[in-house]
Amino acid sequence: MAGIASRLPTGVVIAAHLAGVVAGIAAIAALATVLALLVR
Repeated sequence: MAGIASRLPTGVVIAAHLAGVVAGIAAIAALATVLALLVR
């Protein structure tokens, strides 16, 4: 993975990382919402 990342522009690596973080946060928020609705 490190070898591939070193060949990509820094902006692309940062954008991909941020997209992954945002996707993770969205997934956690969705799970929390579902749990909140179920507990109710």
